[in-house]
Amino acid sequence: DLMGSFYKENFRYIKEAFKGKKQCFERKVLNADGEVRYSQATYTPDIVDGEVVGFTAHVVDITDRKRLEVLVEKSEQRLRDLFESAPDALFIVDSTGKIKLINKQAEVVFGYSKSEIIGKDMEFLMPESYRNINKKDFKAYITSATNHTNGKALEYFGQRKNGEKFRLEISLS
Repeated sequence: DLMGSFYKENFRYIKEAFKGKKQCFERKVLNADGEVRYSQATYTPDIVDGEVVGFTAHVVDITDRKRLEVLVEKSEQRLRDLFESAPDALFIVDSTGKIKLINKQAEVVFGYSKSEIIGKDMEFLMPESYRNINKKDFKAYITSATNHTNGKALEYFGQRKNGEKFRLEISLS
């Protein structure tokens, strides 16, 4: 029967609650109409004079949240796919100029793997003579009230892993 199977699925949590350990878990369940629902349960032991005498169960329907999580994950995957398939080298950097994420094309253009670039300053990919100029432009971009470059691409030189220097345009957004 439905209650018997439900009890069996929850038995390990019940057993731990009776040992005095608070339990929190999520469960996928079918309601009486056969619809898939999701719940989050918390079993809090009731302790009297140092002895567990029972537990309080708090169960919340989280179906809507779970459905939203699936939609968000699909949307994030589409953005990751778009980012990875872009024909240009793309970088995501933090407010200090440290590289947080790159796409495949950035690896191809600069000759470094993701693990060699992530966490480095953007200037790492430029010849020494351009590094201070880029820091100045980047700082001005980050601190500007409008936070944009009016669509103007900044022209610099990049430097590949093999030391080769090449002309590049940087657009900040």
